[in-house]
Amino acid sequence: MLEVLFSSGLRKSELMRLQLLDIDAGWGVLFVRQGKGRKDRVVPIGDRALHWLGRYIENGHPEHCPDPDPGRVFLSRLGKPLSASMVHVRCRHWVEAAGVEKRGNPHAWRHASATALLDGGARLRHVQAFLGHEHVRTTGLYTEVSATKLREVHRATHPFEKKAP
Repeated sequence: MLEVLFSSGLRKSELMRLQLLDIDAGWGVLFVRQGKGRKDRVVPIGDRALHWLGRYIENGHPEHCPDPDPGRVFLSRLGKPLSASMVHVRCRHWVEAAGVEKRGNPHAWRHASATALLDGGARLRHVQAFLGHEHVRTTGLYTEVSATKLREVHRATHPFEKKAP
């Protein structure tokens, strides 16, 4: 679940509604149905997240339950769709178990995904489309460029900071 959140930047509600048929591993994308504003979109998902998602579907997806939800990806142990609070609890639990001191809520993973894209050189417009934001100013509010990355860019590009060859 955490790999999917970080790789795809899904909202918690989008993760909760994700269907098995929404995964296109061949193209490396997820189809988000009725995201915020009831808009559909296609988002990329990385190979690592697809690997772990595949392992979950093969080994952890509770198909052995009586009457499991036939389409949802993430289910409870009883085969029922996850509630918002269950997603929060699971995210918090896994983050704490890993010894990470930051909050482990689902939105933090969306925020971290957008920040990683920007730090890696993605254009703000691409991150806007990735997150499904209607206005680029919203994307600017959701993302933060790390001070370390900003300092690196400044040193590499500012004319008074560049090192002479």
